[in-house]
Amino acid sequence: MVGRQARTGTRSGARAAGAAWHATPAEEVLTRLESRPGGLTTAEAQRRLAEHGPNALSRQRGPSAWQVLLRQCTSPLIYALVASAAVAFALGDVPDGTVVLAVVALNALIGFVQEYRAGRAIQALAQLVSEPARVRRDGRWTQADADALVPGDVVSLEAGARVVADLRILQARGLRADEAALTGESVPVDKAADPVGADAELAERRSLLHGGTLVTAGAAEAVVVATGDRTELGRISGLLGAVEPTQTPLTRNIARLGSTLTKVIGAVAVVLLGLALLRGYPLADAAMAAITLAVAAIPEGLPAILTIALAVGVQRMARRHAVVRELPAVETLGSTSVVCTDKTGTLTRNEMVVRRAWTPRGDEAEFEGVGYAAAGRMVVRAGDGGGGALRRLLRGGALANEAHLDSGGEGDTRTVLGDPTDGALLVAAERAGIDLAELFDRHPPGAVLPFDSARRYMASAPVSADGSAGLTYLKGAPEVLLGHIDPAVAVAARAVLDRYAAAGLRVLAVAERSGRAVDAPLDRDLRLLGLVGLIDPPREEVVEAVDTCHRAGVTVKMITGDHAATAAAIGRELGIVGQAPPMTGSEIAAGSDEELRARVLVTDVFARVAPEHKLRLVRALQAGGAVTAMTGDGVRR
Repeated sequence: MVGRQARTGTRSGARAAGAAWHATPAEEVLTRLESRPGGLTTAEAQRRLAEHGPNALSRQRGPSAWQVLLRQCTSPLIYALVASAAVAFALGDVPDGTVVLAVVALNALIGFVQEYRAGRAIQALAQLVSEPARVRRDGRWTQADADALVPGDVVSLEAGARVVADLRILQARGLRADEAALTGESVPVDKAADPVGADAELAERRSLLHGGTLVTAGAAEAVVVATGDRTELGRISGLLGAVEPTQTPLTRNIARLGSTLTKVIGAVAVVLLGLALLRGYPLADAAMAAITLAVAAIPEGLPAILTIALAVGVQRMARRHAVVRELPAVETLGSTSVVCTDKTGTLTRNEMVVRRAWTPRGDEAEFEGVGYAAAGRMVVRAGDGGGGALRRLLRGGALANEAHLDSGGEGDTRTVLGDPTDGALLVAAERAGIDLAELFDRHPPGAVLPFDSARRYMASAPVSADGSAGLTYLKGAPEVLLGHIDPAVAVAARAVLDRYAAAGLRVLAVAERSGRAVDAPLDRDLRLLGLVGLIDPPREEVVEAVDTCHRAGVTVKMITGDHAATAAAIGRELGIVGQAPPMTGSEIAAGSDEELRARVLVTDVFARVAPEHKLRLVRALQAGGAVTAMTGDGVRR
């Protein structure tokens, strides 16, 4: 019986490994996983746990203390120093031999202490907390540790939940997920149970939730399709583990110097031995002279001086809160010729902000200030100059809203509880001079139709000042709402929509209507209040940092999973502009290594890039002779 179960599980695992779950209907997913809407039984879950292992990423054990210590002694110069010390002891020159060995020991000790401490720090950073999950077992909802989940488990998620495995959505209600750490998408993405195309890129797989991401809105039931190393996060971890370590410029140069010195010193010693014998010196005296020359010529202080200098650099980096694992990496930073950087959260603040707003009256405004800070203002650039229509637009955006701003003083950085886009609309209303507390006192929350990826809009009907039902405010995709307004207004709005989209802005439409229930179907009864263009703004200090890199001869390349238009817009703001337009992940995947090496030289912005594409880009840059550094706050090991 056990053998038959194992064979059945193996067949199920093989089917699961090659399945395009995002393109498979939900019912078929359950069938292929031999599961059901009521979930697995406890006995079946335990059997699958024994078969598949815990839902955790395997971590390669780092080198032991002895391995770290021995690694400090693997260079031609160290070999030569040890050999010279051995010869000195053999000839009875104990003081010189002791000094040489002391230099070797000091060099190894400094390198060992730094690398071992850094390794321990990195291991501490890599510790993950196992989060509980709400899972259906034996037909009942219960709590289980995340590492106990198995393929076929049916789980429930709500806003704020961390996704702990790769899940195929069975049903969803207004579901959105923040996948910035995995795909680089700067705003939460809509999720739904409907399958998508089999060739959909990672960022377009709307029917999947990936481990390591965060549910920001809505709720869902989903079935586990992959756990541990079989998840997308585990696959990326495996890609990083397969990367072969490369030598730094310093280690290559030291190895070359050590090899050359050893050969030259050896040749000179042999010549000296020969000359001494030709002049009639006894063999013992001739050998002693040759060996003494060899020992004296070896720069035994060089390894220690290099190690001490690098250790000082490591300590300076530590004071800047940067952990350097291997000493030669410090010198590599100074030799870097290309820096590849993520966008979301690294070059940008990972906080949405309204950049522009437009109303059908022709009013248009730009917003000063970044992120969710209280400081900032609205500047009217076109229209009646008073901004009355703009304030009406922003009041509508604040009322068609499900987010909350935490308390903060003037200029203080704050956080948003809820969807980042909703938070950006609240901040924009503040910057237009709207008192949110007074606004919500006069219009308390009423009926709300939550955002749904099928409808692509949300609606809110706050209570009016006299307690009666007032206007209904709607906010959502312009393609949806513009189809239910006056056609003449829609033509003007679409022109603005195209202009904002070309600037890399995410555009929302805000409208109102009266006399209808909040969930009434859309009709030609909407009055467009206007359009708002949002973006994840660059960090204030990044522009100067990019300029500093360029003045130092270092090329900065932005590699992101976000849309090409958004990436190009941020690149222009930061001064990251190559000779060629942005290159997408699909173009990277389709091109040959030779074509990629040619393109990376002239392209500085890469969009819709998956983790495996990043590895190809770095290899292409290294193949072209560039010393390449990668930085970011996305998926890493």
